[in-house]
Amino acid sequence: MAGLPGPGDRIEARCTRCNDITGHVIVALVGGEIVKVECRACGSVHKYYPPAIDGMKVSFSLIFEK
Repeated sequence: MAGLPGPGDRIEARCTRCNDITGHVIVALVGGEIVKVECRACGSVHKYYPPAIDGMKVSFSLIFEK
């Protein structure tokens, strides 16, 4: 991924159906924030839930801030 992610890019996220961190495709962004993703494992489209790191929730915007 070069720069900020966009629709169609692949990311890791928590899947609400799989109950696991899986590969997802970005479906929609609002104001540069990911709002909807599609799970590549089960096909479910849901709100973006970033993967938890060491028990902490991580905002996607914090990862890509300079």
